[in-house]
Amino acid sequence: MTPDIEELPLHKLYADVFEDYSYNNDIYAKISFHVILGQLIKQLKIAKKNIILDSRFSIFLMQPSGTGKSTAYDYIHDICNHLGLNVMSVVETSDAALVGTIEEDMEVVDGVRVVDHTIKYGLLKEADIVHYDEASQILRAKEYSKSTLSYFQTALNPLDSPTNVISKKLAHGPQIEVAPTCSFLLTSFIPENVVKLIVTTGFFQRLLTVVRRVPTQQRIDNSKKDIEYLGINVDNRDRISVIVDRLEEVRKFGKEVDKITIPHNIRPALWGRVNDLYRTISVPNQSISDILNTFVPRYQDHMYRLAVHSAVMNFRSKLTVQDIRYAFNIIHPTFDLMVGWLESDDSLSKTSKGDAQRFKQFCRIFKDSPKMLNDTYISTPAFRNVVREKLGISDSSVKRLIKRFDEEGLLIRKRKGRTWWITIPRMLPRKHKEKFEKRE
Repeated sequence: MTPDIEELPLHKLYADVFEDYSYNNDIYAKISFHVILGQLIKQLKIAKKNIILDSRFSIFLMQPSGTGKSTAYDYIHDICNHLGLNVMSVVETSDAALVGTIEEDMEVVDGVRVVDHTIKYGLLKEADIVHYDEASQILRAKEYSKSTLSYFQTALNPLDSPTNVISKKLAHGPQIEVAPTCSFLLTSFIPENVVKLIVTTGFFQRLLTVVRRVPTQQRIDNSKKDIEYLGINVDNRDRISVIVDRLEEVRKFGKEVDKITIPHNIRPALWGRVNDLYRTISVPNQSISDILNTFVPRYQDHMYRLAVHSAVMNFRSKLTVQDIRYAFNIIHPTFDLMVGWLESDDSLSKTSKGDAQRFKQFCRIFKDSPKMLNDTYISTPAFRNVVREKLGISDSSVKRLIKRFDEEGLLIRKRKGRTWWITIPRMLPRKHKEKFEKRE
């Protein structure tokens, strides 16, 4: 039975409607929700002694073409429009488009030349949310604009701080000063060879960066859904109205909150989650580990923001362990994807291989490993340990590869008792292989 829309948690209701616009994009649904929510409560500050964060939340989603990035924007824009949030899309990245320009009007009054200057601000001043559908353009070597990234990074600095001000002197007229209050919704296909930019700009760390490859099986599932929904029109106006009304209530509550209280008893739980991120980056490749270490402090800040969002949307001004758990359940999967992306980059890892080559390596390792269950299975934890040691990749990447090969039917997993077991039928002796062939 479908829960009543009034009873469904706000973020889940948002994600439920999101699915009607973009299939199987649950991570995008979660993080886009917080781009909107962060704008509604952006005035809420998070203090760390003299370091002050605001509650805005910005994202850079990279995933292949044809996976629902653009179709979801229609929904996001509709929600924002109902909330009075100005969403503006980047069309060009000139100084005039982003920061502004000055129009000069001249007239002669009583024989005296009078010049009047009118400032026309760009979208970093006018927008609440800046949407850039082909954001990879600012990362390409030929189109890479240092000024564009500089403007974006300044906009991401804490509100009301001197570092949040863009000053631009044009050829004529007064200097333009802009203090952006916007959030960023950047999307792109997955660009190649951008590791150098990650290291040199620090831009990816400033947003929640999601690099998500979409496996063939999910594309197949999406195509099936598309056919199933063909010719069906869904009226989401009632659900969108409920989402907007509830977000308005959250915005109102946020304005009434003077301070977010962070009690001492949740700090151990918070440290435990941050420590989990550090454990995730315990990869053999030092170059990758060095890059990931630059992400953790920023992602720690993202976790603070998401925890505050969780508290406020539940009408609380004090953080709880539940809020920490909620934030981590968004941060950790995205961080895990980042690890896998970097490990697959040829410029960082001499051992980087395509999926076909990796599966051949899996097969060789499986063949040489002792089988402990019915002479056909090896325990999944034991297999992961051997793969990690022999291939020099992180446990997170091993898990992802096992899941991918399982989805493609190349290996089989089963649970017996509390232990998961794994087998690769094609690598078994003939007498055991026949069992699986008959089963199929």
